[in-house]
Amino acid sequence: MPNRPLPPEIYRRRRFLALAVLAVVVWLLTVAISGIANLVGGGSKNASPAPAETGSTQQVTAGGECAPAAVAVTAFTGDSAGQKQNSFAAKAQPYIWFEIVNTTTTTCNFNYVGLKTFMTITSGPDTIWTNQHCAAYSSEATDQVFSLEPGKAMATPPVAWSRSRSSATTGCTADGNAAAAPGYYMLEAQVSGVHSLAVQFQLQ
Repeated sequence: MPNRPLPPEIYRRRRFLALAVLAVVVWLLTVAISGIANLVGGGSKNASPAPAETGSTQQVTAGGECAPAAVAVTAFTGDSAGQKQNSFAAKAQPYIWFEIVNTTTTTCNFNYVGLKTFMTITSGPDTIWTNQHCAAYSSEATDQVFSLEPGKAMATPPVAWSRSRSSATTGCTADGNAAAAPGYYMLEAQVSGVHSLAVQFQLQ
C-alpha cells in the first residue's frame, strides 16, 4: 500500500519543533557566553548581563565530554570592537577577552565551571589584576554544559580593563586601586581549568 502524504499541519508542526530546538540551543550558548563575560568584567556596565538564575544548564550532544587537551583557550587584548592590539597609548582603553576552540574533529560536550574561569594580568611575578577579585566573581558564577563543534571558536565580548590594580580587599575596579604603571604586562586566561598561553601587551 503506497504511503500517503501527511497533512500540511503535520509538516508545519515539525518545522516549528525544529525551529524551537534551534532557538533553545542558541539561547543556551548566549547564556554561557554572557556568564563568562560578566565574570571577566566583574559585573561592570561594560560586561554582558549575567543569567537571571545560577545553576547548571545542560545542552549536550551524542558526543562525549571534551578532554582538556581537546580545548584550546586563547587570550586577547585590543579595542572595544574586538580588533587585536598589543600597545595602548597613555589614555587609551584596553579591552580583554578570550575564546575557546574544540581542536578535535568531533563535537564534544564542554563543562564550563564559572569558579574555574578567570583572567589575570601580571608583571613579572606580580599579579596586577584578576577578575577573581571582582565582587561578581563568586556571586554570579554559573556552571554550564554545552556542545562545542570542531574548529568553531566561541569568544567572550571584549571587556574594558580599568588600567588599575586589583586586590581581594579593594575589588577589581579603578576605585580604591592604584593605576597600573606604564610598561609591559602579560595576560592569561583560564577556562574551567584550561590555561591559555600568556600574551604580552604594553601600556605607554
